[in-house]
Amino acid sequence: LYVEEFNESVTDENRYNADNNIYKVCRKFTFSYDYIDSIGNKFYFSLKNKNSDPDNYDEWVFVDFDAPTKNTIVEIEQEILSGLSPFREIDPNYYHTVYTNKYNSKKGREKSAETTGLTENEKNVWIHPPRVGLFAMLEFAPFPYIQEPYEIGTTWTWDFISISSEFWSDPRWLEFEGQIDIISNYEITNIVNIETPLGLLECYEITSTAAHQYGQAHLISYFNTEYGFVKLDYTNLNSSKLVIDLIEVQED
Repeated sequence: LYVEEFNESVTDENRYNADNNIYKVCRKFTFSYDYIDSIGNKFYFSLKNKNSDPDNYDEWVFVDFDAPTKNTIVEIEQEILSGLSPFREIDPNYYHTVYTNKYNSKKGREKSAETTGLTENEKNVWIHPPRVGLFAMLEFAPFPYIQEPYEIGTTWTWDFISISSEFWSDPRWLEFEGQIDIISNYEITNIVNIETPLGLLECYEITSTAAHQYGQAHLISYFNTEYGFVKLDYTNLNSSKLVIDLIEVQED
C-alpha cells in the first residue's frame, strides 16, 4: 500500500485528503447490499441488543429479505470526514483519509456507525470495507484496492492484515482460535461498462483472492475514476455471496 509522505513540518490535518479526487471531504456515498447464503436464500440483517440500552446494539441476526424490521440494515452511507480525528489521538502517525460508515434502516434511520479509513493518491486507492454485523465477514476477504498502472494485467499483493479470533471468530462463517494472517492477490482483469443508478459507468474490473490456513474468499470489484468502488461482488468463506452496489452520491 502506497501512502503519501510529508516533510515533518507539514502538520495540516487534511494533508491525506486535500488532493483526493474521488473521496473528497463531505462527499457521501450510499450503498445497497444483497446477501445470498450458500443454498440461495436471500437475507438482510438486523441489529439487536441484549442489555437495557436501546442504542447499544451488540448482536445481530439474519432477517428474511422480504420481512425487514425497524432495526434491519438495508443501506450503508459513507461520509468522508475532515481531519484525522479520532485516530490521531490513538496513533499520531495515522495516514488515511477518515470516513464514517452509517448503517441505516429502511426508513433511513441510522442504527449504528463506525469510523475507519481509506487511502487515495496517484499510486493507489484502498478502502477498509464495512464491518458491523454481517459485514464483519469481509475482514476475511480482499479489501477493495486498485493500484497503478490502471491497465489490464496489472497485478499486486497485499499481506498487511492479521485478525484475531477475539473479535472475528463467528460460527456463521468461521470459528477459529488465535490469529489469522491473510494474503490478498489482485489483478485488473477487464474494463467494462456497468449499469448503475448513477448511469452507465466505465469501470476497471479487479479480481482478487484472500487466502489463509482456513480457506479463501474472493472479491470482484468495479472501480470508476469518478465514483470509486461502485460495485463489490464477494464470494465468502462460507460460500455465500454478498454484493454491495453504489446507489447515490451526494456532494457538499
